[in-house]
Amino acid sequence: MIEEWQMRGTVVLVRPDLDIDPLNKRNEVGVVCEANLDYDHIYVDFVDKTGLFSSDGLLIFLSRDNILEN
Repeated sequence: MIEEWQMRGTVVLVRPDLDIDPLNKRNEVGVVCEANLDYDHIYVDFVDKTGLFSSDGLLIFLSRDNILEN
């Protein structure tokens, strides 16, 4: 299982089909700056602001090695 400290710095994509998006960041890339997995709170930095998302509202990119292994 992934730990909170391992989430920091992870590049994520806000789901393009996210229903509730008060920051209007659908389909935009950001970087995780903080995570509280007990409460499913993922804080994501964008160029202009920081947003709070749940894990199901974000997609992560696989590394090149993971892609080649699979």
